[in-house]
Amino acid sequence: MTAHHIHETKRSENRAYSSSQRNLLIVLFINAVVMIAEIIGGFLANSSALLSDAGHMLTDVLAIGMSVVAMRFAQKPPTASKTFGFYRLEIIAAFFNGILLFFINDLLTSRSVSIIKEIERLLKEKYNIEHSTIQFENESFGDGLVQDSVPG
Repeated sequence: MTAHHIHETKRSENRAYSSSQRNLLIVLFINAVVMIAEIIGGFLANSSALLSDAGHMLTDVLAIGMSVVAMRFAQKPPTASKTFGFYRLEIIAAFFNGILLFFINDLLTSRSVSIIKEIERLLKEKYNIEHSTIQFENESFGDGLVQDSVPG
């Protein structure tokens, strides 16, 4: 065995890979069209539900787009320095997709907490409610930690 051996892929694997890639491109196109329709409809109807779903569709489009790019790179032939080719890019794309979802989740949780706090403030002003039924803890990175504080 030499110091620079190359791991070749079989032709049948490449055909299956191309089929999967084609299917992902179709899904990417459909998601992008639906996302654009939701953005237009959300603005025309002044609908935050449609706009938030369009944001969700944007994350789907980004994730599928990263997958397609990673698959294209993974099809490149191996080199002397990359004996397994570029397959690891698929793993890295999946990792970044997970990180993106984590931060989006934190952003949405923070936004939800701020909306609930604003509702509590308005209820206190309008109805003179002194104690809220919801208590928020750990307002730094983990805004999602909510606990019910209604006494027994």
